[in-house]
Amino acid sequence: MESKEEAAVKKLSGAFMQFRYLYRFQKKHCREHPAGHIMLRPSDVMMLFTIHGLQRKHRNGITATELSENMGIKTPSINAVLSVLEKGGLISRSTDPDDRRFVRILLSREGKTLTSYYRAHYEEEINGLVFYLGAEKSSQLADLMDEVYSYFRQKEKSQKSVAGK
Repeated sequence: MESKEEAAVKKLSGAFMQFRYLYRFQKKHCREHPAGHIMLRPSDVMMLFTIHGLQRKHRNGITATELSENMGIKTPSINAVLSVLEKGGLISRSTDPDDRRFVRILLSREGKTLTSYYRAHYEEEINGLVFYLGAEKSSQLADLMDEVYSYFRQKEKSQKSVAGK
């Protein structure tokens, strides 16, 4: 007979394995884009959302370093995604006139339109999930997901501090 902890490990492991289906679902929605737009991956859409959010605070644009810190992704990976978005006309990059060492990133008009399109679809899905689960379960799920995120961030920080010694 398995212990409560062993049963919980199996159940939680199975639940986490289902996240790959969420990724596939998200990927499908990224492919359902308005006519004339480039094909985006979920990571591209998340980058657009992040740029949009940070751009509200920094009207003159944001840097790849700011994106990197905000998303928890290394700058070379950020630059690869930015190249795709720039080629698709969704962002522009320009040298900071005050400090030529920095390149500022801004959403283009097309980038803002596409971000709004994806945000509307995202909000529709989240509203549907809240309707399905109910407000109380949705709130509990959000709290638990925040705890899972905190656990993995703390673990990552402690591993970096041990490696840095």
